[in-house]
Amino acid sequence: MDLKLLQRNVADMIGVSECTIYNWENGGSQPVTKYMPRIIDFLGYVPFEFPEDILGRLAYFKRIKGLTFSGLGEVMGRDHEQLWDWLSCQKRPCRRNLESINQFLSKQGLPHFLLDIY
Repeated sequence: MDLKLLQRNVADMIGVSECTIYNWENGGSQPVTKYMPRIIDFLGYVPFEFPEDILGRLAYFKRIKGLTFSGLGEVMGRDHEQLWDWLSCQKRPCRRNLESINQFLSKQGLPHFLLDIY
């Protein structure tokens, strides 16, 4: 509203339908992960908090980049099922894998995590 844009203008900018924008605004649905980068670009900021824990930060990276588990796996050089296990709390990564995640996130420009307190 501050930008004096109509829902159809925002929809065109993000690449979704006007109905989708309406549903997002009125709580009828949540944005699909693949649209997050466009939403963040439109807003000019990330609309959710930066997590404290390392797996939360990995999920945060996945979300802001609009990646599927397969996409995250490609970027990290990891099996997407292993990533799903970790991020859905089915399994906990060993220390070596935590260090690998930490290094990956640091290379992406996200603050590192102090593994000693994890």
